[in-house]
Amino acid sequence: KKKKKDRHSKVNTLRGPRDRRMRLSVDVAAKFFRLQDLLGFHRPSATLDWLIKTSADAIGDLQRQQEQQQPSRLSSPIGKEEEEEQAAAAAAVEGRRRRRRRRWVGRESRERARERARERTSQK
Repeated sequence: KKKKKDRHSKVNTLRGPRDRRMRLSVDVAAKFFRLQDLLGFHRPSATLDWLIKTSADAIGDLQRQQEQQQPSRLSSPIGKEEEEEQAAAAAAVEGRRRRRRRRWVGRESRERARERARERTSQK
């Protein structure tokens, strides 16, 4: 049996590659889309960007608080090894993504060419 391919783009984080799509609970989704309508944005990413920029001070405070509570991972040799492994994994994922993107672009351009050809023949 073939393994299912994960066709969705990923975002690299400290915990490794993560799916960029998110599922929201019904309540949170309703609040989010209400805010999006209130702001007048047409894309959810613009609304999230606004939320992150607006809460930048609180995010910075939280980061400083966590840095004070936890010793730096980079000071231990294990932390450096983990970081190197994550960088290697991220490079491998990026290489696969480039190859996949090239195949997709070719397929997409062929589909667009076929569509243009159909339009030309229907006009005649």
